[in-house]
Amino acid sequence: MDWPHTYYRLLYQGPTPHLFIVTEGMKDHLYDAKNNAKKRLNFVQHLELENVQSTLTQTIRLFKEVEKLHKSLGPTADVHKARDLEALKAYVLRVDELMRALPSAVSEQWWDDMKIALKGIVETKKPPKREPKPDLQLGDDLMDIGDSYWGEALYLGSN
Repeated sequence: MDWPHTYYRLLYQGPTPHLFIVTEGMKDHLYDAKNNAKKRLNFVQHLELENVQSTLTQTIRLFKEVEKLHKSLGPTADVHKARDLEALKAYVLRVDELMRALPSAVSEQWWDDMKIALKGIVETKKPPKREPKPDLQLGDDLMDIGDSYWGEALYLGSN
């Protein structure tokens, strides 16, 4: 790919792979959860049937959404070809929202990667704080040095 915009290239090579790892992990977890819910659906009594069906429906919905995000953030995705920073930020925020919907025991394993993606893509960089320069002190000391230098130069030059 041709990268005329170096800032997006830094994001693409830096925090974006971490975001991709998060979506891949979420997708794998939701796939396993969907399969477990389907297996459980075969063995439950009619009292638990509604709970298992609602869990399965919610898991399938989350899986489809995460799978769509995973494809949207892939290495050859349109967002990268267009170098659309605002769309990338929206994807990061959506992944973060979905990750918070998962149980914390599960999402904990991807939290470090998510922090890198959030910090690198979403958070705005603050300019470094400049310390004020000290006041310039013009005193008699500088004048004495200058006078003695020029005085010596004049003295040496007159001989």
